Amino acid sequence: MLGNRCVNIIANLFNAPLEEDAAGVGVGTIVEGKPFDKPNIVTGANVQVCWEKFANYSEVELKEVKLREVYYVMDPVKAVELVDENTICVAAILGSTLMVNSKMSNS
Repeated sequence: MLGNRCVNIIANLFNAPLEEDAAGVGVGTIVEGKPFDKPNIVTGANVQVCWEKFANYSEVELKEVKLREVYYVMDPVKAVELVDENTICVAAILGSTLMVNSKMSNS
């Protein structure tokens, strides 16, 4: 089940002991019967490198929303287009250093 895979990923990050009867609690909806062997996260291309590292180390596919000229944040419409039944997270940030750089270069 995808929920168990997510709990295992987080447990491994914190070196939690592995026990047969261990249980995890989530705050999302998991659709039963869907494939769960290829989880993914959706991010904007402007997120911190920690998201790329998380995807790489946890064997989670990273789906990036490309940025547009003069629009240096993740486009929510394009992000929703990338979400599927295997998406475990949509990571967005409220700003970007790209915004600061573009304002400085236009001054």
